Amino acid sequence: MKTTKEKLYAHSAMESGDHFKNGASLKSQMSKENVAQKLDSPLCVKAALMNEQNFKKAANIDGIVPNRPGIYCIRITNIEELPEPLKTNLADRKHNIMYIGVASESLNKRLNQELRAKGHGTFFRSIGAVLRYRPVQGSLRNMKNKTNYKFSPPDEQKIINWINQNLVVNWIEWNEWNEWNENITVLETKLIQEHKPLINIANNPSKLPYISDLRKECVRIANEE
Repeated sequence: MKTTKEKLYAHSAMESGDHFKNGASLKSQMSKENVAQKLDSPLCVKAALMNEQNFKKAANIDGIVPNRPGIYCIRITNIEELPEPLKTNLADRKHNIMYIGVASESLNKRLNQELRAKGHGTFFRSIGAVLRYRPVQGSLRNMKNKTNYKFSPPDEQKIINWINQNLVVNWIEWNEWNEWNENITVLETKLIQEHKPLINIANNPSKLPYISDLRKECVRIANEE
């Protein structure tokens, strides 16, 4: 039977080939044993998630994101690609972190929602609104859910193209870490409170009312007659 550290290595340190999550080669960084040790505390998991060297371009992640629970972080490579006032606000935060989220069932499913518009992704709806796209008028009028607006297929593709050109993402699989008495949502909340990502609203001490207002506008348009 595998030890906890061996399981952590198998599910948290190597998903595709010899890669440490989304980052550089494990062989060039540390031994298998050391990698497992590096992921045996919440502090080290946070460091691994936020390490910019471990991020991959959003355009290159299809087919390699695991179907396991986990936590993820999205960054922008060049804040100049953001419209105002987001560009100035992110520059003032002195980082490039756009969003931190969790996947309670599948990272693959969640990142497809957030980066590929396959389902209802909070980040995708928010970044689409930030980029000045709006849903089709009245598209939610006859729907049971009155808030999960969607953009038109052509606009969705434009948003996906922007994501692929400008965003990078990293993730860490969630594997038996309840031993630390720190569950996945607690870790997400702590990271949001510490890093204050640009797009996160919940639990964010520096949340932007501007983004909430954009989302409300999109909901209003989608419910109009």
